[in-house]
Amino acid sequence: MKYLKSHLFLIFALVSILFSIETYLIFNKIVSSYEQKIVKNYTVIVVSKTPIKQINFPYIDKITPINIQNSLANIQKQLKGFDINKLKAQLPYFYKLHFKSFPSPKELNRLERTLMKNPNIKRIESFRISQHQTYNLLLMTKLIATIFMVIILFIAFLLITKQLEVWRFEHSERMYIMELFGAPFWFRSAILLKLAIVDSILSIVLIFFIIEYIINSRMYQDLLSQLQINIEVNIWANLAMFFGISLSISLLSTFIVIMSKKDEVL
Repeated sequence: MKYLKSHLFLIFALVSILFSIETYLIFNKIVSSYEQKIVKNYTVIVVSKTPIKQINFPYIDKITPINIQNSLANIQKQLKGFDINKLKAQLPYFYKLHFKSFPSPKELNRLERTLMKNPNIKRIESFRISQHQTYNLLLMTKLIATIFMVIILFIAFLLITKQLEVWRFEHSERMYIMELFGAPFWFRSAILLKLAIVDSILSIVLIFFIIEYIINSRMYQDLLSQLQINIEVNIWANLAMFFGISLSISLLSTFIVIMSKKDEVL
């Protein structure tokens, strides 16, 4: 209990940093998966007088012709005796443009201007309003996630700074006396290094249970179900990365305490 009280700020700061990073990674996976789902369903309709085989534009994945045979068959059923072949001869060609990634409003405008330069293209239907709304919503979501992570990181670093001040007062006298007796650097810093490693391990254990609880929670599963997406969280790979991050932060904090100790004995 005494150890936890002494190192509560650092452990909490490390857990906050790791949690914000993990939340950001999971959130980005959710948004990216949802964006890929939107890309598969989003198309631009092009009406052309002549057949289109290729469109030289970097964001276009493929071009597929629209089969209008069913529509013509329905017309023929409703208008008996109507010369459907004559109508076929007068109809233009309809195509769907599929994208590699969800286009931005600027990219969509550039595509429309490029296509309209072709005199054979009669009409373009890009569903501009809904596309712009969806794109802006995704952009705002990513921005909010980034701002949230930055705020958490900033607050966590403030807590780490506070803990550094506590450690400075707790260990400056001991470090100074050991230095007077000629103790080597590694021996003087062994205690703080040990504490930093233990803090990192504790933060990893805590973040493991937090992540496990979140990804197995009903709310998280319902969210993925409503969005109709499926993402995989490799928690063990993330924990290995988090251990490196937390250990680096702890060791860096320790060395800052050691190198910035006061010259006077408190």
